[in-house]
Order: sequence, then structure tokens, then C-alpha cells
Amino acid sequence: MTRIVAHLIVGAKQEPFLPALLASIEPATEHIFVNENSGFRERAPALRALQASALFRSGRMTLKHTTFEGFAAARNICLQLDRGACDDTWIAFIDADEVHGERFATIARNLARLPKRLSFVDGFTWHFFKSFDWYLAIDRRMMFYRWTPSVRWDGDVHERLIGVGGARIALPYVYAHYGHVSPFSEDTRQGTQYASLGQHGNALPADIALDADERGDFSRLNPHFADRWRRLIRFTGEHPPAARPIIVYEKLRLSEQFRRIEAAIEEHQPRAERFKNFFRRINYAQRWRLRWLQAARYGMLRSAQATASNID
Repeated sequence: MTRIVAHLIVGAKQEPFLPALLASIEPATEHIFVNENSGFRERAPALRALQASALFRSGRMTLKHTTFEGFAAARNICLQLDRGACDDTWIAFIDADEVHGERFATIARNLARLPKRLSFVDGFTWHFFKSFDWYLAIDRRMMFYRWTPSVRWDGDVHERLIGVGGARIALPYVYAHYGHVSPFSEDTRQGTQYASLGQHGNALPADIALDADERGDFSRLNPHFADRWRRLIRFTGEHPPAARPIIVYEKLRLSEQFRRIEAAIEEHQPRAERFKNFFRRINYAQRWRLRWLQAARYGMLRSAQATASNID
């Protein structure tokens, strides 16, 4: 029987969408293995959300506290925690700033349909940027992979999965990534952390982030973000159900900041830019919609009711 588990790493930063992530994957997940690597143990920022989840309360969560030593090391701890891993195990690749939609459970349930030659199942993510109403891109992203005895992660930053052979398919399923709907100080923190792990590039200067976050002064911020302001695409879809209450709350709490961000986007998107973005929207939509043939071939979006009627 196919076994569906999830691996999650969380650190010292606040993760407002962690409760929504856990709720969105819970119906399909037999067990979740969590590496909490803030170093704060019982005072970890994520601990309350983890322990409040249905996965924890039903005994389906294994949690290990460590200190952070790189992204691959953190993910490898999750692999080590799963003592029941076997050839029938599929692992959901998730992050604390992502939230899935209702189709996640359907896809997970149908993983058993896939032939052994397929080892990866990809979806697509909206990358929201500084706003819940604008996204920067829709990118293909690994969603599930098969466990193998040699599977492991490599690389301190932008880690890579190795030790899994086989082909991959992509499904016409889009879910949400909210990691960049954050204070500008988070860009500074993340840039500094990634640089310490060997990534090239410059972090957003802390004083510029402070001016934007606390004083609403975007005058020095805009040159750093001008290209992204220009390329943002208006979101006209629906957010995953589990994320909606958090989005309503955050929009009310940070209404003035979101108003300033909206103004910055409008300032950088004259008619010609909006025209370009219209065609970018169509191009992104085609990327995932054309995957319906692959989904239909393996019955990956077939509902439980349809499956039951076919068996009868």
C-alpha cells in the first residue's frame, strides 16, 4: 500500500502560514517528520503552531529539535527520522510558507497509480510578492518524490535532492507560496543568511528595509525592487481555503503597508508594462494547463467517487 509522508524544516523566523500549511496537507498525510532547527527548543517560534495542528494532536508528527547547519543537513534529518520508509513511500516536499489547495489530497491518493519508472510529481506555485494580490511568477516545483535507500540532500543553500532515479511528471495543479509576502527586513535577513552559506549577491541594506517597514519610506527601496514591481501580475484567482483566514487578518493588520506597495506597483507599471504582463499571464497559464494530458493519462486528478464507481 502506498505510504504518504511529509518532511518539513522550520527555523527561527516567524511562519504565519505554518498552521495553514499543516491543515492543507493533513487529510492526505499519514505522518509528518519535522526538523525544528531554531536552537530554541521549547521556546521555538514554530512550536505552538506545530503542537496545535491536527497532525500533532493525532500522533502523526515526529519532531526533532536541532540547530541549523545548512538546508541539506536539515532535510536529511527528516529522512533519518523516518524509520518506516520503504519502497512504497512517497514524500511530500513542503515548506512552511506554502499552502496547498484541496487537490493535494486527490493527487496524493492517486500516487499509487504511477508506474515505478516515475519518481517525481511536480506541481506549480504562484510566487506572491509583497502582496496577496500580485504574483511574480508561476514556477514548476517538485511536490512529491519516491523514497529510495540512497536518497539524500546535498548543498548548504539551494539544496539538491540526489539518490533518486526515474522520470518526472508535472500536473495542472497550482498552489501558493507566500514567503515573499513579508516585511522588507526579511529580505535583509534572508539575504544575509544565504550569503553566509555561500550564495553570491547582496542583501537589502538594513537601514533601507527599516525605512520601508517602520516609516513607510519607499524612496530608497524602489531602486532595489523596480524590476520586480514592473513584472508583477495581478492575481485574479482564489487563494487556498486554508490560507484565506490568515490573508484576511494580515490585510487588515497591514492595510497601510499594502496600500503603499500597491502604489509602488502602479507607479512602475505604465500601460506598456501592463500590456507585457498580460501576455506573461497567458504564458504562465499555458505552462500548467497543458499538463492535463499527463494528469489524465495516469488518472492523477480522479476523485475518490470516480475511482469507486470505476471499481464497481
